[in-house]
Amino acid sequence: MGMEGMKKLQTHSTFSHIYRFWWSIYNGVQVISNRESPVHRDHSSSSEWYDLLTTVGPYSDAVLELPGVGLRLQYNSGTVMALCGHLLRHGVSEAEGERICLAYYMRENVQRRLGVKFATWSKWNKILHV
Repeated sequence: MGMEGMKKLQTHSTFSHIYRFWWSIYNGVQVISNRESPVHRDHSSSSEWYDLLTTVGPYSDAVLELPGVGLRLQYNSGTVMALCGHLLRHGVSEAEGERICLAYYMRENVQRRLGVKFATWSKWNKILHV
């Protein structure tokens, strides 16, 4: 879905200039610097889509919390996490030191504007060609 969106962006008369600067298949990114992220859901996304979180920096003691599934995970520098942010409530604690999180995501309104067919749930039989 993301790759199809990028192809359409490249040929779209209004947005084609963006293609030269935007290198991600995700159509949005948020930079979160040195702050707690309260537990939340991402309502501008879709249940079937994965967000990608990565964190870097010289810090310690950060925790990624997924209260709906009862998980509290160490969120060390270099961690990469893919999750369905629309479905799973998630949040990150404060940390000691300097931390930057990059949160990559898809937005329904952007996909709709580009005329891209929405991705659905992944199925093992499609991946394994069964």
